[in-house]
Amino acid sequence: MQSSFQKQIQYLVPEAENKRFLIAASGGLDSTVLIHLCHVLGLKFGICHVNFKLRGKESDADQKFLENLAQALSRPIFVLEKNAKDYAKSHQLSTQEVAREIRYRWFEDCLEKENYDIVMTAHHADDDLETYLINSFRGTGIKGLTGISKKRNNIIRPLLEFTRQDILNYAHSKNLKWREDQSNASDNYLRNVIRHHLIPFFEKHDDNLHARFKTTQSNIKRQHELLDDYLNIAFKQIVKQTEDSYQFDIKALETFSNPKNLLIELLKDFGFTDWDSIYNLTTAQVGKFVKSPSHKLVKERGFLELFVLNKVDKDPITINLENLPKTIAFSEGKLRFEITDNFDKANPNIAFISKDLLKTELLLRPYKIGDYFCPLGMQGKRKLSDFLKDEKLSTKEKAQIWVLCHNQDIIWVVNQRIDDRYKITDKTTQCLKITYFK
Repeated sequence: MQSSFQKQIQYLVPEAENKRFLIAASGGLDSTVLIHLCHVLGLKFGICHVNFKLRGKESDADQKFLENLAQALSRPIFVLEKNAKDYAKSHQLSTQEVAREIRYRWFEDCLEKENYDIVMTAHHADDDLETYLINSFRGTGIKGLTGISKKRNNIIRPLLEFTRQDILNYAHSKNLKWREDQSNASDNYLRNVIRHHLIPFFEKHDDNLHARFKTTQSNIKRQHELLDDYLNIAFKQIVKQTEDSYQFDIKALETFSNPKNLLIELLKDFGFTDWDSIYNLTTAQVGKFVKSPSHKLVKERGFLELFVLNKVDKDPITINLENLPKTIAFSEGKLRFEITDNFDKANPNIAFISKDLLKTELLLRPYKIGDYFCPLGMQGKRKLSDFLKDEKLSTKEKAQIWVLCHNQDIIWVVNQRIDDRYKITDKTTQCLKITYFK
């Protein structure tokens, strides 16, 4: 397994020997094996752990186990203690949603503050299969069946090629110790039912289960890529973007085979569920409409027009740069403003702006047709709509874009690109760091 793991690292991260990795660890079998493999290969890594306080003394024991392991391996460890249940209750979210949000935000914080390059998680082949089955039961579309990605932004999952049994065999061969989460033995969770009963049933009747699954998933990914290409072609012919809406040309739609299914695919990310009513709008009287929790689709002469609801949430927000740090909430997430000396780890979620150039308050607003800016690394002004098109954002993603402005200039397309005129230079004396998070 060690040599195969090394090949995965080389494939996912060229020149891995020059990178600094942060291993997301729980203390369980999978992450403990991941730590051991990275140690044996001599990779530069630290350990990152979140103690959610969900199991009382057991959670504290997991943390202590990892702290002892880090000390034994002479590796740094970064721990966040956060009561997930209390946080979930106060934010009216599920504990699982909260845990994921806290975990990945902590990863990003550690990458930035501790100067690491890449996060490793210990997801493996059985996790991928379980996720596929869970999504199948929940009525997902083709995208939900494409599986867990090996690499996304600065997160990699090098164990995805290995089964739980592969990992267990390796742990036994090296006499490794790990922590067992007793909640994994309970059948109160769908994932555990699949893990304890459904997959063993399949494995009993098919000793080649994982190979067959990988073939199926590969086919689904290939078909999903083709569907995306088709939808991009159709979108260009059918949809027109205005300042406040998207217009779906009915005649253009009807030139495609299966127009109803095509309309479903183009609108599926906007919260609609009554697809018969949606398609009936194409022949309805002008003014008829269908609403989702977030959008309204209206029949006009020759086209359907899609509007975002709750326009009050789209009101511009004025931001005073005094009394930093501060956090500003808006409809698509939050922005944290602070002064910093460390600006080496920029990514789309983080903007580093020369504060010396900011003479007035900033304005946060939704992007609109006609906006221009100077993308970092490019010469001259560019239409923001053209930039977003080149970035291959979906219709829904474009509708969620906000911009941060200084006077009439866009200084940051939030979560995308800063303006080249406001970048950090050798002459910068004060750096404004702006972090976007959900």
